Amino acid sequence: MKSMQEKDMLPAGLYLLSLIRAALLDTPATPRPDSVSWEQVWTLAKAHRMEAIAAHAIQKMEDKPPQELWQVWQALPALAVYRESLYQLEWKKLSDALRRENLRYLLLKGEEISAMYPQPGMRHMADRDVLYAWMDGMADAEAFDTLQTVMASLGYQLHEKGPVHDVFTKPPFFCFEMHKRIFGQWRHFGDGKANPWEHAVSVDGYLWSLSLEHRFIYFMAHACKHYENRGCGIRLLADTYVYLKHIRQHEFDWQAVWHAFRALDMERFAERIISLAERCFGDDDWSPDPAEQTLLMTLLTAGIYGNNERLLQNLSMQHGGKASVLHGRLILLRQKVFPPYTIMAYQYPILGKHRWLAPLCWMHRSLRLLLRPWRVLDWFRKTT
Repeated sequence: MKSMQEKDMLPAGLYLLSLIRAALLDTPATPRPDSVSWEQVWTLAKAHRMEAIAAHAIQKMEDKPPQELWQVWQALPALAVYRESLYQLEWKKLSDALRRENLRYLLLKGEEISAMYPQPGMRHMADRDVLYAWMDGMADAEAFDTLQTVMASLGYQLHEKGPVHDVFTKPPFFCFEMHKRIFGQWRHFGDGKANPWEHAVSVDGYLWSLSLEHRFIYFMAHACKHYENRGCGIRLLADTYVYLKHIRQHEFDWQAVWHAFRALDMERFAERIISLAERCFGDDDWSPDPAEQTLLMTLLTAGIYGNNERLLQNLSMQHGGKASVLHGRLILLRQKVFPPYTIMAYQYPILGKHRWLAPLCWMHRSLRLLLRPWRVLDWFRKTT
């Protein structure tokens, strides 16, 4: 986030977190410090898509933002509820169509987490994530063709096709990420080829679900993946807090969950996020210690979906560097020219049966890039 200086970000971020806490706990918000302006709070809330939940707390305050700003801000909770209701109607059409085509499905993360918040519309959702497959198998090429026909019949266009998920969009704002797998190649999940349905159970034959433990593991692993790539923002803390509150109302095998976190080499990440979420929303007089302040600034500066600078810094550190943006650019360029085998296997399906052709496929890809250098430069400019 380059629209706000870092010296102003921490106090504004702490006050925004206090507003979110007031909304989550339905308690009066603390008075705004003189050192923090409403414009700064709005800038941060917008960057992290937390405007609606902050508005719930501000509505009960005497000290409100300037009239012009508040006129826009106070309308957002109702707009969020309206958007959510439209998504639910759209999902009903899609789920019915999937059933007609004998495709099973499983909703991932956002839909469930949104329902854990105290009131509808508190959590902004830009898209919906759905895992799909044949009733008796995985999502293969034929399943994708069937899905694409279904989505086209509902007015959706294929916006992005990938080895893990395909993105379908429709005006004015609908977006469904249809997952063939849960994760791609990632250090915590190896080659990403594990069966995502292994721990799923059928609800009614078509709708499937994961246990609460596996849903929380996936939620934290998904957050870790974003954190280690482009970064992620403070909504993660609110999501974690409401998730933990939900977990306390059910039987939950924490021993199995922490065992999974250790096996996935993300125990430390989970510990830090859970601790910070519990502290900033659960403690009445919380003030961040130096370690918490560092983590909080990492989240605040990333924004809701992270940014290119964080991606390059993380790439540099993951390859033995010192968070160098230049080093990260070089690594990214190398990965573009020589992508990992899993990406090559997706782009060249023939490798599934004839792995020995990999060198020829890499040569073919390199030749295509050399013949179209402007596309590589354009991609490089947008990414870095």
